Amino acid sequence: MTCTKCGCNPTYANVSATLCHPCYVADRREKRIARKAAGVRTFYESAGYKRLQGEREAAREGRVLRDYVPREERARVAAVRAAVRISEDGAKRVRRRFIRSLLKEFNRIAASKFPEVASALREEVAARSRRDYQRNLAQERLRTAAYKSTHRDQMVEHEQTRQARIDASCDGSATKENIQKAKSGASRCAYCDCPFEDAQKQTDHMVALCHGGEHSLRNIVIVCSVCNGRKASLTYEQWIDRVEPEHRQRVVSLWLKRYPALNLDLIAGAQGAPWSGAGLTSQPGA
Repeated sequence: MTCTKCGCNPTYANVSATLCHPCYVADRREKRIARKAAGVRTFYESAGYKRLQGEREAAREGRVLRDYVPREERARVAAVRAAVRISEDGAKRVRRRFIRSLLKEFNRIAASKFPEVASALREEVAARSRRDYQRNLAQERLRTAAYKSTHRDQMVEHEQTRQARIDASCDGSATKENIQKAKSGASRCAYCDCPFEDAQKQTDHMVALCHGGEHSLRNIVIVCSVCNGRKASLTYEQWIDRVEPEHRQRVVSLWLKRYPALNLDLIAGAQGAPWSGAGLTSQPGA
């Protein structure tokens, strides 16, 4: 016999069929030290013995166990998998990004081949998004409030930019007293004509400051929070297209009253004809 550990050829009988006596004693000592380090008092409480018992039980029942993997190896593999595992939300984002890339290429080809259909689909998607926004208005407001609370620097930068635009375009008529007087005298929204309480009154620049509008009483109207949120930074031509048909005449009349320049395209759009916005593309005059 040859010892499987040291390779010697013992000349005396051994208690082990594969190890010589010194190697057998050293092997038992190493296993005893390893069990103590793992908190196992005896061999019968060790993972190896439990595995041996499981194999015997599986053999009696005719089952086949998978190959044994030591605990250290299982722990190492688990740590590697945890390091590279993508969270459920991350996996969803990856799938959405992949699908979006496919749809982007498909939409590009479809838009070049069928521009009218692509334009109609874009309008339909935009209208559906607006309806969903109005349906979930409370949730969207909470989301906006959460964004503002977690992005203080962006909000401060936005306010500074807005104030700089006000200072650059102010003609001196839109003072706090004049704006407060206009709010006190307003009882209905200038856009949708709905009555509102004082807490709902807000000011809106007909020509947005980001589009070169001036900060003056001529350019400021008192509106409800819904209309102010919907108009946001849209141009006035876009707002005419976006507003409900029953309010379009009022919105157009307001423009003609503030900026009296007859425009047949604008009047035709207010009466239900397709609106081209040709008369509002230039900066409004006095």
